[in-house]
Amino acid sequence: MGPAQAGADASVVATASVVASASVAPPASVAPPTPVAPAASERIAVVAPPGSDVTARLLAELRFLGFSAEVHELGPPDPSAEGDPLLELAQRHGAAAVIAVDDQGGRVEVTIVDRMTGKRLSRQLALGASETEADPREVAVRSVELLRASLLEAEQAPPPPEADVELSAPARRTLRRPRPRLTLGAGAAVGGAPGGVPVATHARAFVRYTPHPWVGAVLVGNVPLHAPEVRAAEGSARVRAGWVSAGPRVALRPPDATVVPDLSITAGAAFVGMSGVPAPGYEGARSRVVDAIFEGAAGLEVAVAPRVRVRLDAAAAVCARTVRVRFAERPAATWCRPHVLGSLGIGVVAW
Repeated sequence: MGPAQAGADASVVATASVVASASVAPPASVAPPTPVAPAASERIAVVAPPGSDVTARLLAELRFLGFSAEVHELGPPDPSAEGDPLLELAQRHGAAAVIAVDDQGGRVEVTIVDRMTGKRLSRQLALGASETEADPREVAVRSVELLRASLLEAEQAPPPPEADVELSAPARRTLRRPRPRLTLGAGAAVGGAPGGVPVATHARAFVRYTPHPWVGAVLVGNVPLHAPEVRAAEGSARVRAGWVSAGPRVALRPPDATVVPDLSITAGAAFVGMSGVPAPGYEGARSRVVDAIFEGAAGLEVAVAPRVRVRLDAAAAVCARTVRVRFAERPAATWCRPHVLGSLGIGVVAW
């Protein structure tokens, strides 16, 4: 670049970011209940087609909550029997509850016999007009929700006389809101840095995976919505910066709480493009640079619906090197030492 030149000569780049980051009826009377050992209070009997996707998913959901779930066959109905065959099955196998799934005849019916509350609940799941069979995940989740509905009575009042099994730890976990494990989100972010480069707005997207109740990982991407300009007598330079980063995230409250603050530290790559718009007598130049960026963020997430979260973030980041904008070899502005950003976004729990 000659002495009479207006351009964006980046000795380095980087950027910072922030995560915009039933019927209910008591079971039929039966013989006196069989005492259940403590371990049996965590046992759930599943009556469903062995080897089916629905059965596999339901077993996985129950085991994730801490129950010992096993598949059992109900057997042919006995016309002479007066008791509830599902309750008798639970007593015979020492289970705290039975979940029976019947997906025959183009409909899905879920029945819960719960010895922890002495209740029997049934619900038919409606399929969409375009669906030929039920989604295994939906059936499993709805079945667990029906079990949760039954257990609510045991939590809110003394055990009813019909109950013959104590409420177990897995059952209490079931009463909690389902813990989000995979969340996808997007929003808008506004950020800037001292040094002369104006404030910029970005579209921000994030993916968060939380395999552990408190610790997980987050991936964040940022795309500039406009190019802020640095102006001087020699002309102007338009600066566009985007970045992607990933790192650990720690929740400061249980993830199924309504309000969850968290902290994260991420590292990644920043991509900066600079375009010079010269004044008369000068020449413009373009420059593209890739640099490393490191960010610390504090966020606050509010559950507004079972699967919807509103998220606020504040973050500060620093680049490995300083981003400089030069006019005719004269430093005119610097960026990302540090960079601060705030964002507002919406997240959806995918799983």
